[in-house]
Amino acid sequence: MPIETDDLPRHRASNDIIDIGRRYQLTAYDAAYAELARRESATLATFDDALRKCAKSFNVKVIPV
Repeated sequence: MPIETDDLPRHRASNDIIDIGRRYQLTAYDAAYAELARRESATLATFDDALRKCAKSFNVKVIPV
């Protein structure tokens, strides 16, 4: 798979990740996945209930359904 880098300024992504983590009580790792999925309109694959709830609040498609 080709590697792509994220061009979003690091401080902006960090602020969004911290906000998402606090609001939905997610780890920084899970909040980073939620932030990226939201920004890129990507589908998120997880069994974690808190991450699923967060993603659904952003209208991010989550699998498994």
